[in-house]
Amino acid sequence: CGPGSDFYGHGSMGWIEWYLTQVGATYANTGVKLVDYLDLHYYPQSGEFSADASFDTLRLRSIRELYDPTYRSESWLQNWIHPYPALIPTALALIQQKAPWMKLAITEYSWGSTYGSALAQ
Repeated sequence: CGPGSDFYGHGSMGWIEWYLTQVGATYANTGVKLVDYLDLHYYPQSGEFSADASFDTLRLRSIRELYDPTYRSESWLQNWIHPYPALIPTALALIQQKAPWMKLAITEYSWGSTYGSALAQ
């Protein structure tokens, strides 16, 4: 989440960071691990999920949103709170900081083409 009532109402943290903070605090206070996996879904935001072949080059570049901290998103994200998504390293860093026993799963995604989604895997 970005700036708005939820963001400010949860200590100016994005939803995932806030969630992991709560899960980690519960473990610290009770010894109970409520969650084993952080399961994220990811859909690129520039139209790559469409079947339109004109998006092929963008599809290949935008896969970098998953792993490359130097890749600036070419979607509306570039003008918002996450211009450099780097989803996997960002999520893993938050997990390590807030709930180090947890694992990461990305179980839903689409780049709209067979090779785009296959490359994401």
